[in-house]
Amino acid sequence: MTDLHVPCWRHRAILLAVCGLLAWQPARAQTDAQTPAPETDAATEDVVAGATIVRGQYTIGDNNAEWEAAIRNGQPERIVEWRNYADYGTGNVIFSFHDGQLMHYAERSERRTAQGGIRHVELHLSFADGRNTGGRKEIDGQPAPVDQQDIHSARAQADAALKRVAVTRPAWQETRREQGSSFAVIQAPVEEAPSAETRRLAGEGEHTIFRCADNLFAIVGAKGESLVVAPPGRDPVVLPRQARGGLYDYLGNGWAAQRRGDALQLQDTSGRAILCTAGS
Repeated sequence: MTDLHVPCWRHRAILLAVCGLLAWQPARAQTDAQTPAPETDAATEDVVAGATIVRGQYTIGDNNAEWEAAIRNGQPERIVEWRNYADYGTGNVIFSFHDGQLMHYAERSERRTAQGGIRHVELHLSFADGRNTGGRKEIDGQPAPVDQQDIHSARAQADAALKRVAVTRPAWQETRREQGSSFAVIQAPVEEAPSAETRRLAGEGEHTIFRCADNLFAIVGAKGESLVVAPPGRDPVVLPRQARGGLYDYLGNGWAAQRRGDALQLQDTSGRAILCTAGS
């Protein structure tokens, strides 16, 4: 859905996150990491002029997030996420890309500790050709070492963010054809229920429907002989049930799944785990 009549503050949301939250970030993914981001309206134009802004949201367990991506020349240039970790805090993350490759990762979060206090974490990482080239980390304002888990997590989060944007590609490509080079805003659709095709593949009888992160559905048919996975923006696929005692309960077509009652864990070809819960 194209929305060209939105409040001005929404047009500047990415800039506010970059300049207000993480002022050190470069204005463009191609800019040298040492160049400070300008704090003028020119930076706003750099992020949104001629770009398509795609917005969406996702849920993983009790955590939820809103995201906003700037698309230019058919590629995500910057993705910003505003995360809510329920009772455990909040976080803002910025991914900067060039030609589909992660160039910069920046995070500022507030996490509640087991003792009930608040821990402030700030993390900045730079990448080139898929390799980490440097970074810094602070915990409660004090320098802390950047470890391999930080780097691995940043890459995995960037891959997941790109996939969320990718499923909206048909919508924003069509908008670009209609709008030309003008500014456009697209709200990523949120499916309320599995499609008729997904239900058909699950077979007749009563279905168990699982709602998953990233607006994804999974359905187990009445006999439990197969699991239908319906990624947003893609055709549903069927996973046959596996023999008892194996690592996975369902496996096939690039997906694997383990079911424990009303909980289901999916895994795609990247190895990323996606949590699902049974619901109507």
